[in-house]
Amino acid sequence: MNSTYVKENDHLLWFDIPNEPAFFEAQVPGGTSRYNEAELRQIEKMLMDLDEATEKNIINGQYAEGTKKNVGVISFYGEQVKRIDRLIEHELHLPHLHCRTGSVDKFQGMEMDVILLSFVRNHDHPSGDIGFAKDYRRLNVALSRAKELLMIIGSSEMFTKRPKQATTRKMFERLATQIEQQNGMKQLPLEVNV
Repeated sequence: MNSTYVKENDHLLWFDIPNEPAFFEAQVPGGTSRYNEAELRQIEKMLMDLDEATEKNIINGQYAEGTKKNVGVISFYGEQVKRIDRLIEHELHLPHLHCRTGSVDKFQGMEMDVILLSFVRNHDHPSGDIGFAKDYRRLNVALSRAKELLMIIGSSEMFTKRPKQATTRKMFERLATQIEQQNGMKQLPLEVNV
C-alpha cells in the first residue's frame, strides 16, 4: 500500500509528535483518564489517507472490489479511545476501512491488518510519568496486534528521554532504534492549532 504516510515496504512506523506545550496531553476535568488532541488530529489524517490508498488499490486491481482494510486504533487510555470512537463514527467517512477501536488491554488476542497506536502521554512534568505505557507487558501487547503495519503516534522524546526509570527509557530506546533501522521514524508537518 502506497499513501502519503505509508510506502510499500513499511511495516513499523513511528510518527513523532514534538514534546512541546501545543502537543501536550490533557485530562478530563474531574477525571483521571487522559487524551491528546494533537494525536487525534493525526489519527484523523492517517485514517483518511489509508481509506484513499485502499480505494486506489481497488481501482488499480490490486485489491478485489469491495475490499475493506481492517484497521485497529488503540491507546493506553480510555478517554482517548472514546474520542477516537466519536471521530470515526461522527466525523469521518471511511467506506474502504473496517475500523475497530479499543484500549490496548481490550485488544489482547486480536489482530488487525493495520494498527494505529496512540501513546497519548506528552508533558513536561519533572516526574516524566508515562503511566500505563511503562508496563512492558502492555507495550508488548500493543506492538504485536498488527499483521501488516503498525503506526505509532506519539512523542519519541517523551518516551525515550523523559521517564525517570532507566529501564523504561531503555525499553523505548530499543523500540526507537529498531524503527530507525527500518527507516520508520517520521517527522510530521504538524499544525499547532489543533
